[in-house]
Amino acid sequence: MKTIVRRNEVLCDIHFAFYVDDLHRQAFDGEGFSDPANRPYHQVILISKGTGRCRIDLEDYEFHDQVVCLIPPNRYFQFKPDGDVRGVVLSFDPSFLAFAIQGSGSDFIAEIEAEMKSGNVVEAGPDISLLESISREIRREILAPDILQLESIAGWFKRFLLQLKRSARAIRHEAPSTRKSRLFQEFYQKVDRHYKTRKFVSEYASDLSVTANYLNEVVKYVTGHSARYHISQRIMQEAKRQALYSDTNMKTIAYALGFPDTAHFSKFFRRCAGINFSEFKKLQCSYR
Repeated sequence: MKTIVRRNEVLCDIHFAFYVDDLHRQAFDGEGFSDPANRPYHQVILISKGTGRCRIDLEDYEFHDQVVCLIPPNRYFQFKPDGDVRGVVLSFDPSFLAFAIQGSGSDFIAEIEAEMKSGNVVEAGPDISLLESISREIRREILAPDILQLESIAGWFKRFLLQLKRSARAIRHEAPSTRKSRLFQEFYQKVDRHYKTRKFVSEYASDLSVTANYLNEVVKYVTGHSARYHISQRIMQEAKRQALYSDTNMKTIAYALGFPDTAHFSKFFRRCAGINFSEFKKLQCSYR
């Protein structure tokens, strides 16, 4: 398999890094996924033309023309095109994302941070051309540095994120953010940060200044699943990721995820996965 990146425009600042690449899937061997890649920065892949599948950790997604792949830092990403794929790849570190959206309204910041951390493939529709146009402006700023270059790139990137949010919302016919959806976003952000040390709904509810019952009611209203389900799924996502992409044993994974002993972790894993840890480890070869 061969992936050709035609240009690689890079902004390197003492605190930030930003990359703009042209994605051109020109030739590949075999029919499987690409080798898993785990990078310490965000990636946003605009696919203007092409079809195939991609995998973010353990979640499989189909992609086609006019979609955007959102890949959070330190998540395993695999790519399986059906043929030629064209588009643009934006890569940036978390500190640049924070810099770009600073000063925005709290709703916008919460939504963008939640979107960027979740890992997803979203429809952009005809607006993909506008997103590509903004990407070209960012590239132009990188290639022709001038005064306030960093601020200019951040401004263009903020416009990019806003347009992406508008495009995806229009496709999905989402309602504007409500208090309940914001509470869920805050809850999920906290789960993403603290799932290794906090296992109970009451701990998150206390942090959010609501009752556990109310938090559970809101989360179920927004997603169709209980708060406990989301906590368990986040723990399982990391447990499966470590089991599939490393040689780490069950005892080490259990300890890393905050379980007091392997027996407790083993019971939790079987309940959530439907099979025990050893059986699941045997699936490792199918993901490589």
